[in-house]
Amino acid sequence: MLVLLEVIKRLFDYQLKRRALELGVSEIPARETDEALTSIKWFSIWLGLGLGFTLIHFTLPLGIHSLAILAFCLAASFLGYFFFLKQSSSKK
Repeated sequence: MLVLLEVIKRLFDYQLKRRALELGVSEIPARETDEALTSIKWFSIWLGLGLGFTLIHFTLPLGIHSLAILAFCLAASFLGYFFFLKQSSSKK
């Protein structure tokens, strides 16, 4: 479903840019989110999930500790993303 929404969003962005060029608009409104930062955010989330599930696999049997491992791995990935945003904003 997310892939379909992303394709539709990109199609509408393309049509907006094409129409703006046809009309001779000098500036196209800037988007609030940067696509590179969104990609890095999703990469960090999937990396945290993958690391969490890998650690859970090696600490079988499944139990409450499995949820704790997954929660800590996701928290670590969000913390890494936070530090990345903090570092990238300080360079500007």
